Amino acid sequence: MKRFILMAGVLTAAVFPGSDAGAANGAVNLRFSGSAVWLRVDGDKDDDWWMETSTNCDHWITLTNFGTLLSGNETNAPWRMAGVQDDGMRFYRARQTDGLYDATLLRTWSLTFTQANFSNQMVLGRTYGTNAPCKELTLNNGATNRNIGARFRGNTSFTGMGSAPPKKSIALEIDQTVPNDDLMGYDNINLNNAYGDETMMRETLYFNVMREYAVCPAGCLAQLYVNGANWGVYSCAQQQDGTLINEWFPSNQGYRFRAANMDGSAAFVYLNTTNVASYTPHYELKSDPDTNAWPSFIRAIYAFSQLATNTATLRDKAEDIVAVDRWLWFLALENLFVDEDSYWSKGSDYILYYEPETGRVHPVEHDGNEALTPTPNITYTLSPVEGATASNRPLLYRLLGNAELRQRYLAHMRTAMEENFNPPAMTALINGYHARSIAAVIADPKKGYTGMATYTNDLNSLKTFI
Repeated sequence: MKRFILMAGVLTAAVFPGSDAGAANGAVNLRFSGSAVWLRVDGDKDDDWWMETSTNCDHWITLTNFGTLLSGNETNAPWRMAGVQDDGMRFYRARQTDGLYDATLLRTWSLTFTQANFSNQMVLGRTYGTNAPCKELTLNNGATNRNIGARFRGNTSFTGMGSAPPKKSIALEIDQTVPNDDLMGYDNINLNNAYGDETMMRETLYFNVMREYAVCPAGCLAQLYVNGANWGVYSCAQQQDGTLINEWFPSNQGYRFRAANMDGSAAFVYLNTTNVASYTPHYELKSDPDTNAWPSFIRAIYAFSQLATNTATLRDKAEDIVAVDRWLWFLALENLFVDEDSYWSKGSDYILYYEPETGRVHPVEHDGNEALTPTPNITYTLSPVEGATASNRPLLYRLLGNAELRQRYLAHMRTAMEENFNPPAMTALINGYHARSIAAVIADPKKGYTGMATYTNDLNSLKTFI
């Protein structure tokens, strides 16, 4: 008689053919069907797991061909065949992944639409903020959500520069028709086409380094199928919504503003008035409307504009208005990754969060598709203190105008370089993303170029840039 020991965390169970093991959350269940071994994980519905096997509990092998497996309860946790019984004792355990945005995974996403004109509906959705009904979304870990909403998104990434890209970015609303529904803890998800990035990995690379130091979305790569057709590789980016804010702050009850105007007027610049109407063309309120939102935000902009640079008291006075250290990290990382969609460059495409618990304004990264990409005017020769002398970039101008804060900013940049932004560390990350995605990129019918020389050249360009 064969005996299987099943392990998940500290939970163990012994089972015999014909029985299941584990009743508590976090347990691995096993069953037999003929000579096949099937596994299921009891646990939180938002978690998924790698399955590992061993013959001695000393050396464990990840069942990579098995893929990851979503957990749940006895009514909704998926079963999956682990293999065929052998003659020796075998142990199984589950190792939790980093969730939906685990950057070490290339998940397969599948969307199913029943209406023939779903693509036209998604185009209209981008224009009017509506969604095309999507019958079902499934992931290859067993996750399934039904009756979600989908629409195309993006500006230049949608229209292109001269010609529209064949691959369109997609916004997914998981809870459109099912209240409080979510996909592994998230109800709004972006599948981005990484416009202009033949490697598809710059945004994911940027986000996953930046979030070690600053408030930033998570990111990963995804393989998308729509009605069974291959739509190629996408950059899967976390939405900058209340869920993200909850991960970093005491609550998400504050006010989120997107700095949307690219003429620099949305760079926390005081417009010589506290009239709300003067600021609404430059910022977009992304959180729920509140009568205190705009006045609170504008008061912070005004108060910061009154701080004189190069004063001994600036550090403490600024700390009452903005989260100084978070801004220093944020500004240093945007510079280090040469993010053209940034505060120092355009003064736009970032999020400002007014935290009600402290009354301070925090930065939140928004868009990463233009990072790590040299242009004729912006290259790796960028000054590490770019914008520090520009009065129309008051956060850089005032914070880096203070000698102590300037040194702290440079120390943060040095830390990020020593820990992450250096050729050995970054090349290892790039090679990992490449290994996981290259087969899917080769098969991608919407990648926008023919011949993999274009991809190889851009991959080498990315490594050279580092």
